[in-house]
Amino acid sequence: MKLGITIVTHHKPFLIESSLKSLNTQTYKDFDLNFIFIKGNGLKKTKTYTGFNNLANKLKNSKYQLSNHSNKVLKIIKNYKKTKKVFIYKNNQSLDSGAWIKYISQKSWDKYDFNFFLMEGFLFKNIYALEETVEFLKKNKPSYTMLGSELIYHSRKTINRLVIEPNEKDPNKRNMNIFHQNCINKVFKKFSKINKLDSFLIKWKRYNFFRKKSENDIVINFVNNNYFSFFQKLKFFLKYIIKEKSFLNPFCNKVFYTEGDYRHLIPVSFLQNKLFNKSLYYKNISAHIIKSPYFFVNGCQHIYSKAYLSSLSINIKKHKLVSFVYNTPFSGSALEIIWGILPSVYKVKKWYLDCLHRPRKNFYYYNREDTPTGMKKYLKIYGITDE
Repeated sequence: MKLGITIVTHHKPFLIESSLKSLNTQTYKDFDLNFIFIKGNGLKKTKTYTGFNNLANKLKNSKYQLSNHSNKVLKIIKNYKKTKKVFIYKNNQSLDSGAWIKYISQKSWDKYDFNFFLMEGFLFKNIYALEETVEFLKKNKPSYTMLGSELIYHSRKTINRLVIEPNEKDPNKRNMNIFHQNCINKVFKKFSKINKLDSFLIKWKRYNFFRKKSENDIVINFVNNNYFSFFQKLKFFLKYIIKEKSFLNPFCNKVFYTEGDYRHLIPVSFLQNKLFNKSLYYKNISAHIIKSPYFFVNGCQHIYSKAYLSSLSINIKKHKLVSFVYNTPFSGSALEIIWGILPSVYKVKKWYLDCLHRPRKNFYYYNREDTPTGMKKYLKIYGITDE
Protein backbone atom coordinates (compact mmCIF):
# COMPACT_ATOMS: atom_id res chain seq x y z
CA MET A 1 0.00 0.00 0.00
CA LYS A 2 1.46 3.33 -1.07
CA LEU A 3 0.70 6.33 1.11
CA GLY A 4 0.91 10.03 0.22
CA ILE A 5 0.72 12.89 2.72
CA THR A 6 0.18 16.41 1.38
CA ILE A 7 0.19 19.44 3.68
CA VAL A 8 -1.16 22.84 2.67
CA THR A 9 0.94 25.76 4.00
CA HIS A 10 0.88 29.54 3.84
CA HIS A 11 2.08 32.07 6.36
CA LYS A 12 2.86 30.90 9.92
CA PRO A 13 6.22 29.14 10.35
CA PHE A 14 5.46 27.90 13.87
CA LEU A 15 2.43 25.97 12.57
CA ILE A 16 4.29 23.93 9.98
CA GLU A 17 7.25 23.51 12.34
CA SER A 18 4.88 22.01 14.93
CA SER A 19 3.33 19.67 12.35
CA LEU A 20 6.74 18.46 11.19
CA LYS A 21 7.77 17.78 14.80
CA SER A 22 4.64 15.69 15.17
CA LEU A 23 5.30 13.85 11.91
CA ASN A 24 8.90 13.17 12.93
CA THR A 25 7.81 11.38 16.11
CA GLN A 26 5.49 8.93 14.33
CA THR A 27 6.52 5.28 14.48
CA TYR A 28 5.27 4.77 10.90
CA LYS A 29 7.66 6.25 8.30
CA ASP A 30 6.71 4.71 4.95
CA PHE A 31 5.03 7.58 3.10
CA ASP A 32 5.76 10.24 0.49
CA LEU A 33 5.50 13.82 1.71
CA ASN A 34 4.35 16.67 -0.53
CA PHE A 35 3.43 20.27 0.22
CA ILE A 36 1.15 22.91 -1.24
CA PHE A 37 2.41 26.45 -0.68
CA ILE A 38 -0.24 29.16 -1.07
CA LYS A 39 1.53 32.25 -2.35
CA GLY A 40 0.44 35.90 -2.21
CA ASN A 41 -2.13 37.90 -0.27
CA GLY A 42 -5.19 36.95 -2.30
CA LEU A 43 -5.78 40.39 -3.80
CA LYS A 44 -7.43 40.08 -7.20
CA LYS A 45 -8.52 42.79 -9.62
CA THR A 46 -10.50 40.59 -11.94
CA LYS A 47 -14.07 41.34 -12.99
CA THR A 48 -15.46 38.63 -10.70
CA TYR A 49 -13.84 40.34 -7.68
CA THR A 50 -15.09 43.86 -8.46
CA GLY A 51 -17.98 43.67 -6.01
CA PHE A 52 -15.78 42.31 -3.25
CA ASN A 53 -13.02 44.87 -3.84
CA ASN A 54 -15.47 47.77 -3.76
CA LEU A 55 -16.79 46.63 -0.40
CA ALA A 56 -13.37 45.68 0.99
CA ASN A 57 -11.95 49.14 0.16
CA LYS A 58 -14.37 50.56 2.72
CA LEU A 59 -13.14 48.10 5.34
CA LYS A 60 -9.37 48.49 5.44
CA ASN A 61 -7.41 46.34 7.92
CA SER A 62 -10.43 44.11 8.41
CA LYS A 63 -10.78 40.33 8.70
CA TYR A 64 -11.77 40.22 5.02
CA GLN A 65 -8.21 40.91 3.86
CA LEU A 66 -6.16 37.71 3.55
CA SER A 67 -2.67 37.44 5.00
CA ASN A 68 0.41 37.42 2.78
CA HIS A 69 2.58 34.32 2.51
CA SER A 70 5.77 33.73 4.50
CA ASN A 71 9.02 33.07 2.64
CA LYS A 72 10.27 31.36 5.80
CA VAL A 73 7.51 28.75 5.46
CA LEU A 74 8.55 28.08 1.86
CA LYS A 75 12.18 27.70 2.96
CA ILE A 76 11.21 25.27 5.75
CA ILE A 77 9.25 22.94 3.48
CA LYS A 78 11.76 23.05 0.62
CA ASN A 79 14.62 22.17 2.97
CA TYR A 80 12.78 19.49 4.93
CA LYS A 81 14.62 16.20 4.45
CA LYS A 82 11.58 14.11 3.50
CA THR A 83 9.99 16.59 1.04
CA LYS A 84 9.23 15.02 -2.33
CA LYS A 85 7.58 17.94 -4.12
CA VAL A 86 6.26 21.46 -3.39
CA PHE A 87 3.26 22.74 -5.38
CA ILE A 88 2.90 26.53 -5.45
CA TYR A 89 -0.61 27.97 -5.92
CA LYS A 90 -1.84 31.56 -5.83
CA ASN A 91 -3.72 32.70 -2.75
CA ASN A 92 -7.42 33.49 -3.06
CA GLN A 93 -10.60 33.29 -1.04
CA SER A 94 -11.23 29.64 -1.77
CA LEU A 95 -8.56 29.12 0.92
CA ASP A 96 -7.45 25.53 1.63
CA SER A 97 -10.44 24.03 -0.18
CA GLY A 98 -9.54 25.81 -3.41
CA ALA A 99 -6.00 24.50 -3.17
CA TRP A 100 -7.30 20.97 -2.70
CA ILE A 101 -9.64 21.26 -5.68
CA LYS A 102 -6.77 22.40 -7.88
CA TYR A 103 -4.51 19.66 -6.51
CA ILE A 104 -7.18 16.99 -7.18
CA SER A 105 -7.64 18.28 -10.75
CA GLN A 106 -3.91 17.90 -11.48
CA LYS A 107 -3.91 14.19 -10.48
CA SER A 108 -0.60 14.34 -8.61
CA TRP A 109 -2.22 11.93 -6.14
CA ASP A 110 -2.76 9.02 -8.54
CA LYS A 111 0.43 7.19 -7.58
CA TYR A 112 -0.90 6.62 -4.05
CA ASP A 113 -3.51 4.17 -2.77
CA PHE A 114 -4.46 6.62 -0.04
CA ASN A 115 -3.88 10.37 0.19
CA PHE A 116 -3.81 12.39 3.41
CA PHE A 117 -4.89 16.01 2.89
CA LEU A 118 -3.64 17.96 5.92
CA MET A 119 -3.20 21.60 6.91
CA GLU A 120 -0.29 23.35 8.58
CA GLY A 121 -0.67 23.12 12.34
CA PHE A 122 -2.05 19.56 12.53
CA LEU A 123 -0.73 17.39 15.35
CA PHE A 124 -1.05 13.62 15.69
CA LYS A 125 -2.47 12.79 19.11
CA ASN A 126 0.27 10.29 19.96
CA ILE A 127 3.34 8.72 18.37
CA TYR A 128 1.42 5.62 17.23
CA ALA A 129 -1.48 7.47 15.57
CA LEU A 130 -0.20 7.18 11.99
CA GLU A 131 0.75 3.53 12.44
CA GLU A 132 -2.73 2.66 13.70
CA THR A 133 -4.31 4.78 10.96
CA VAL A 134 -2.47 2.69 8.36
CA GLU A 135 -3.74 -0.45 10.10
CA PHE A 136 -7.28 0.97 9.83
CA LEU A 137 -6.80 1.78 6.12
CA LYS A 138 -5.46 -1.67 5.24
CA LYS A 139 -8.29 -3.48 6.98
CA ASN A 140 -11.27 -1.28 6.06
CA LYS A 141 -10.17 0.25 2.73
CA PRO A 142 -12.31 3.40 3.21
CA SER A 143 -13.04 5.70 0.29
CA TYR A 144 -13.40 8.76 2.49
CA THR A 145 -12.22 9.50 6.02
CA MET A 146 -12.62 12.77 7.95
CA LEU A 147 -9.80 13.83 10.28
CA GLY A 148 -9.57 16.29 13.14
CA SER A 149 -10.98 16.80 16.62
CA GLU A 150 -14.15 18.70 15.67
CA LEU A 151 -17.24 17.17 14.11
CA ILE A 152 -19.68 19.93 13.19
CA TYR A 153 -23.32 20.13 12.10
CA HIS A 154 -25.07 23.32 11.00
CA SER A 155 -28.85 23.61 11.02
CA ARG A 156 -30.68 24.84 7.93
CA LYS A 157 -31.27 28.11 9.74
CA THR A 158 -27.51 28.55 10.19
CA ILE A 159 -26.73 27.60 6.58
CA ASN A 160 -29.16 30.24 5.32
CA ARG A 161 -27.48 32.92 7.45
CA LEU A 162 -23.99 31.52 7.87
CA VAL A 163 -22.24 34.90 8.06
CA ILE A 164 -25.16 37.25 8.67
CA GLU A 165 -24.88 39.10 11.97
CA PRO A 166 -28.35 40.56 12.71
CA ASN A 167 -27.00 43.04 15.27
CA GLU A 168 -24.25 44.46 13.03
CA LYS A 169 -24.57 48.26 13.07
CA ASP A 170 -21.76 49.17 10.67
CA PRO A 171 -23.43 49.47 7.22
CA ASN A 172 -20.18 48.57 5.40
CA LYS A 173 -19.74 45.36 7.40
CA ARG A 174 -23.43 44.57 6.99
CA ASN A 175 -23.18 44.94 3.21
CA MET A 176 -20.06 42.78 3.11
CA ASN A 177 -21.79 40.07 5.14
CA ILE A 178 -24.75 40.07 2.75
CA PHE A 179 -22.34 39.84 -0.20
CA HIS A 180 -20.51 36.99 1.59
CA GLN A 181 -23.76 35.05 2.16
CA ASN A 182 -24.72 35.49 -1.50
CA CYS A 183 -21.36 34.00 -2.50
CA ILE A 184 -21.97 31.04 -0.18
CA ASN A 185 -25.37 30.46 -1.81
CA LYS A 186 -23.74 30.68 -5.24
CA VAL A 187 -21.18 28.00 -4.34
CA PHE A 188 -23.88 25.64 -3.04
CA LYS A 189 -25.82 26.14 -6.26
CA LYS A 190 -22.78 25.45 -8.45
CA PHE A 191 -21.73 22.30 -6.57
CA SER A 192 -25.32 21.02 -6.55
CA LYS A 193 -24.67 20.01 -10.18
CA ILE A 194 -22.41 17.18 -8.99
CA ASN A 195 -24.55 14.04 -9.35
CA LYS A 196 -27.51 14.56 -6.98
CA LEU A 197 -25.90 16.80 -4.39
CA ASP A 198 -28.80 19.24 -4.76
CA SER A 199 -31.18 16.64 -3.29
CA PHE A 200 -29.19 16.67 -0.03
CA LEU A 201 -29.31 20.46 0.10
CA ILE A 202 -33.07 20.49 -0.44
CA LYS A 203 -33.77 17.81 2.18
CA TRP A 204 -31.49 19.24 4.88
CA LYS A 205 -32.19 17.20 7.99
CA ARG A 206 -32.61 18.52 11.50
CA TYR A 207 -30.67 16.81 14.31
CA ASN A 208 -31.51 17.13 17.98
CA PHE A 209 -29.97 14.37 20.07
CA PHE A 210 -30.38 16.02 23.48
CA ARG A 211 -32.38 19.26 23.06
CA LYS A 212 -35.45 18.11 21.15
CA LYS A 213 -37.46 21.32 21.26
CA SER A 214 -34.96 23.68 19.61
CA GLU A 215 -33.01 23.89 16.36
CA ASN A 216 -29.30 24.03 17.22
CA ASP A 217 -25.91 23.54 15.67
CA ILE A 218 -23.89 20.64 17.04
CA VAL A 219 -20.16 20.48 17.77
CA ILE A 220 -18.52 17.26 18.92
CA ASN A 221 -14.96 17.63 20.21
CA PHE A 222 -12.94 14.43 20.52
CA VAL A 223 -10.69 15.24 23.45
CA ASN A 224 -7.51 13.64 24.74
CA ASN A 225 -7.61 12.60 28.42
CA ASN A 226 -5.22 15.44 29.19
CA TYR A 227 -7.18 18.10 27.33
CA PHE A 228 -9.05 19.20 30.44
CA SER A 229 -7.53 19.37 33.92
CA PHE A 230 -8.75 17.09 36.70
CA PHE A 231 -10.67 19.96 38.30
CA GLN A 232 -12.31 20.92 34.99
CA LYS A 233 -13.42 17.32 34.46
CA LEU A 234 -14.78 17.18 38.01
CA LYS A 235 -16.70 20.40 37.37
CA PHE A 236 -18.20 18.98 34.14
CA PHE A 237 -19.10 15.76 35.94
CA LEU A 238 -20.95 17.55 38.75
CA LYS A 239 -22.61 19.97 36.35
CA TYR A 240 -23.93 17.04 34.31
CA ILE A 241 -25.43 15.36 37.38
CA ILE A 242 -27.07 18.57 38.61
CA LYS A 243 -28.33 19.94 35.29
CA GLU A 244 -29.29 16.74 33.49
CA LYS A 245 -30.32 14.82 36.64
CA SER A 246 -28.45 11.81 35.38
CA PHE A 247 -25.20 9.95 36.04
CA LEU A 248 -22.35 8.94 33.72
CA ASN A 249 -19.26 6.81 34.09
CA PRO A 250 -16.38 9.27 34.63
CA PHE A 251 -13.76 6.75 33.45
CA CYS A 252 -15.09 5.95 29.96
CA ASN A 253 -14.03 7.46 26.61
CA LYS A 254 -15.68 10.84 26.34
CA VAL A 255 -16.31 13.69 23.91
CA PHE A 256 -17.06 17.32 24.71
CA TYR A 257 -20.50 17.78 23.20
CA THR A 258 -22.32 21.05 22.44
CA GLU A 259 -25.96 21.35 21.33
CA GLY A 260 -27.46 24.67 22.35
CA ASP A 261 -27.19 24.92 26.14
CA TYR A 262 -26.27 21.24 26.37
CA ARG A 263 -22.47 21.46 26.86
CA HIS A 264 -21.08 18.41 28.60
CA LEU A 265 -18.38 15.78 28.59
CA ILE A 266 -20.37 12.69 27.60
CA PRO A 267 -19.48 9.05 26.86
CA VAL A 268 -18.76 8.39 23.18
CA SER A 269 -21.21 5.50 23.50
CA PHE A 270 -24.07 8.03 23.82
CA LEU A 271 -23.67 8.72 20.10
CA GLN A 272 -23.72 5.09 19.01
CA ASN A 273 -26.77 4.50 16.79
CA LYS A 274 -27.72 8.18 17.14
CA LEU A 275 -24.85 9.33 14.89
CA PHE A 276 -22.46 6.39 14.51
CA ASN A 277 -23.42 3.30 12.51
CA LYS A 278 -20.25 1.51 13.57
CA SER A 279 -17.28 2.22 15.84
CA LEU A 280 -13.82 0.70 15.95
CA TYR A 281 -11.40 1.15 18.83
CA TYR A 282 -7.66 0.73 18.51
CA LYS A 283 -5.17 1.18 21.34
CA ASN A 284 -4.66 4.91 20.65
CA ILE A 285 -7.28 6.00 18.09
CA SER A 286 -10.92 5.37 17.24
CA ALA A 287 -12.90 5.25 13.99
CA HIS A 288 -16.63 5.78 13.42
CA ILE A 289 -18.97 5.52 10.44
CA ILE A 290 -21.12 8.66 10.42
CA LYS A 291 -24.79 8.25 9.55
CA SER A 292 -25.47 11.83 8.53
CA PRO A 293 -24.42 13.54 5.27
CA TYR A 294 -24.44 16.87 7.09
CA PHE A 295 -21.63 16.49 9.62
CA PHE A 296 -18.25 17.80 8.51
CA VAL A 297 -14.84 18.48 10.04
CA ASN A 298 -13.31 21.85 10.68
CA GLY A 299 -10.24 22.43 8.51
CA CYS A 300 -10.91 20.25 5.43
CA GLN A 301 -8.57 17.45 6.53
CA HIS A 302 -9.32 14.04 5.03
CA ILE A 303 -7.94 10.75 3.78
CA TYR A 304 -9.09 9.82 0.28
CA SER A 305 -8.74 6.58 -1.69
CA LYS A 306 -7.44 6.76 -5.24
CA ALA A 307 -10.81 5.62 -6.63
CA TYR A 308 -12.70 8.34 -4.74
CA LEU A 309 -10.33 11.06 -5.96
CA SER A 310 -10.68 9.76 -9.50
CA SER A 311 -14.47 10.22 -9.37
CA LEU A 312 -14.07 13.63 -7.79
CA SER A 313 -11.54 14.82 -10.37
CA ILE A 314 -13.88 13.87 -13.23
CA ASN A 315 -16.63 16.07 -11.76
CA ILE A 316 -14.21 18.91 -11.03
CA LYS A 317 -13.23 18.96 -14.69
CA LYS A 318 -16.78 18.43 -15.99
CA HIS A 319 -18.21 21.39 -14.04
CA LYS A 320 -15.10 23.61 -14.38
CA LEU A 321 -14.83 23.93 -10.62
CA VAL A 322 -11.19 25.05 -10.44
CA SER A 323 -11.85 28.31 -12.30
CA PHE A 324 -15.15 28.74 -10.47
CA VAL A 325 -13.73 28.57 -6.93
CA TYR A 326 -10.71 30.69 -7.86
CA ASN A 327 -12.96 33.39 -9.29
CA THR A 328 -15.67 33.41 -6.63
CA PRO A 329 -15.00 35.46 -3.48
CA PHE A 330 -15.54 33.62 -0.19
CA SER A 331 -15.91 30.26 -1.97
CA GLY A 332 -14.04 28.53 0.86
CA SER A 333 -16.85 29.23 3.34
CA ALA A 334 -19.29 26.76 1.76
CA LEU A 335 -16.74 24.21 0.59
CA GLU A 336 -15.90 23.05 4.11
CA ILE A 337 -19.52 21.89 4.45
CA ILE A 338 -19.69 20.45 0.92
CA TRP A 339 -16.71 18.13 1.54
CA GLY A 340 -18.81 16.45 4.24
CA ILE A 341 -21.81 15.91 1.93
CA LEU A 342 -19.92 14.48 -1.05
CA PRO A 343 -19.46 10.90 0.33
CA SER A 344 -23.25 10.52 0.41
CA VAL A 345 -23.42 11.81 -3.15
CA TYR A 346 -20.96 9.10 -4.23
CA LYS A 347 -22.67 6.53 -1.98
CA VAL A 348 -19.58 5.58 0.00
CA LYS A 349 -19.18 5.09 3.74
CA LYS A 350 -18.33 8.26 5.60
CA TRP A 351 -15.69 7.50 8.21
CA TYR A 352 -14.43 9.76 10.96
CA LEU A 353 -11.02 9.01 12.48
CA ASP A 354 -9.92 10.47 15.81
CA CYS A 355 -6.16 10.51 15.29
CA LEU A 356 -5.11 14.16 15.02
CA HIS A 357 -5.96 17.66 16.17
CA ARG A 358 -5.45 20.99 14.45
CA PRO A 359 -5.53 23.50 17.34
CA ARG A 360 -7.77 26.44 16.54
CA LYS A 361 -9.95 27.66 19.41
CA ASN A 362 -10.18 26.16 22.87
CA PHE A 363 -13.19 23.83 22.88
CA TYR A 364 -14.58 25.28 26.09
CA TYR A 365 -13.35 28.88 26.42
CA TYR A 366 -13.15 29.68 22.67
CA ASN A 367 -9.85 31.60 22.96
CA ARG A 368 -7.48 31.10 20.02
CA GLU A 369 -4.82 28.44 20.54
CA ASP A 370 -3.16 28.30 17.11
CA THR A 371 -0.39 30.48 18.54
CA PRO A 372 3.25 29.66 19.40
CA THR A 373 2.27 29.20 23.05
CA GLY A 374 -0.79 27.14 22.17
CA MET A 375 1.14 24.82 19.86
CA LYS A 376 3.78 24.20 22.54
CA LYS A 377 0.98 23.30 24.93
CA TYR A 378 -0.44 20.69 22.57
CA LEU A 379 2.93 19.29 21.57
CA LYS A 380 3.37 18.49 25.25
CA ILE A 381 -0.14 17.08 25.69
CA TYR A 382 0.37 14.72 22.74
CA GLY A 383 3.80 13.56 23.93
CA ILE A 384 5.75 15.27 21.17
CA THR A 385 9.25 16.45 22.06
CA ASP A 386 9.73 20.16 21.36
CA GLU A 387 13.21 20.08 19.88
